[in-house]
Amino acid sequence: IPSWLQWLIDPFDPKTNPAAVVHDYLLVEQYEQRFAAAEFYRRLTLDGFGKVKKFLFFLAVLAFSRE
Repeated sequence: IPSWLQWLIDPFDPKTNPAAVVHDYLLVEQYEQRFAAAEFYRRLTLDGFGKVKKFLFFLAVLAFSRE
């Protein structure tokens, strides 16, 4: 997560860590970025995040993830 965006998405927030771990693992295993982002979104849903915050997080990982 770029430093300028960390006000919105804290990379060390324990609430988002499970989704981030899934996302990052899928990228390391060379899954497509879109699939990893979709799984990130799905995990945020399972963890009870609201629609707006989930969508913003999803857009951020789509835009700033490195394959």
